[in-house]
Amino acid sequence: MEYYKIRIDTTDKKLVLSLMSKWSSTYLCSFENQDMENAHCHIYIETLVKNATIRNRIRKDFGTGNGAYSMKSLDEVKPIEYLAYCIKDKDFHFEGFTSEEIEKIKAYDKKIKEQMKEKKQNRKTVLTLIEESMFSDAYLDNGHWLYKHTDGTSRYFCKEIVITRVVDYYKNTGKLVREFAMVSQCQTLLLKYHSGYSSILVQRIFEKM
Repeated sequence: MEYYKIRIDTTDKKLVLSLMSKWSSTYLCSFENQDMENAHCHIYIETLVKNATIRNRIRKDFGTGNGAYSMKSLDEVKPIEYLAYCIKDKDFHFEGFTSEEIEKIKAYDKKIKEQMKEKKQNRKTVLTLIEESMFSDAYLDNGHWLYKHTDGTSRYFCKEIVITRVVDYYKNTGKLVREFAMVSQCQTLLLKYHSGYSSILVQRIFEKM
């Protein structure tokens, strides 16, 4: 028995499923972006059919050649990480999987999504904490962000003030941060609070293109 993962650029679900049922009694197919230009399917299959036979048939039936399909042998039976990727937000079909196995795959997919969501929330939290502690005096006036200076006057945020507040946040909290992360946070906050920074950034990007 051989185990393969296959990707084919196609919108022909009927043909794909017909081939899978012909080659194997254990497979999982998912179809992605079927109404878009990059429509394709992902396949996991357990089969006795030879590698060359499958490749030749794919080329013949889909007319894809080597550029629009890929096929790789697997050492692991029903690799959950790949299968979870296959079913992720996609239209999928399967044979030879128990309901318990499908639920396990869905649970793994859900776990990965939750981990990604948590990482995303953690990244947002740092910026939120910086804003709450270092920009609590900021307020909008006619579409521009201002802050109260120590002398009581209202002033526009300049580049130096924004960057200094971000640096001070890490000095005050003792949190460790890599320089590239701090630069990214400064840029994000500059886009919000510094009225002229977006124009500066647009010009900088334009000059690099």
